[in-house]
Amino acid sequence: MSKKLNETTSYKIAESEFVIESLTGEYNPIEKLTNNKVKYYFGNDFKIHILNPVKVVDGIPEMKFSKHKFTETTYDKEIMENFGISEKSGLMTREEILRVIDDLTSKQPKGEDVILINDGNCTIIGYLMCDDGVVRVAYVRWDSDYARWYCYCKDLGRWDSGNEVLSSNK
Repeated sequence: MSKKLNETTSYKIAESEFVIESLTGEYNPIEKLTNNKVKYYFGNDFKIHILNPVKVVDGIPEMKFSKHKFTETTYDKEIMENFGISEKSGLMTREEILRVIDDLTSKQPKGEDVILINDGNCTIIGYLMCDDGVVRVAYVRWDSDYARWYCYCKDLGRWDSGNEVLSSNK
């Protein structure tokens, strides 16, 4: 996802860049997400395709990202093409997706204005290959009515203006 966007696409050029620090030693994503101060709602497909098959891993490497806001309706296939993501490259692991969610939501547990969008629109965290061989998108959304982060995984589709995507700067 490191491909640079040009001004003619339906995205704003990177609004910000940030780093998710590496973790050494054993990383248990489920334990980390359930033992912090952040409130979550996990959608059924998120549970099926990300949470339930996730594994404890030995460390997570540092990850660098840029954030891009959509200026018009766009589609996952276009996003993937623009950032060089395919079934063979640029996909994230479940553990990486959960690490990004854990890191970023812990910096804004009550929906504070930090990195993730908090106005009811969504932030695409990344794309992953699920166990059934289908590429899906993982995203989060702050819900101020319930004061919690909603975490979803869905089939590829469409995104309206105002949503955003994180792109990896590898």
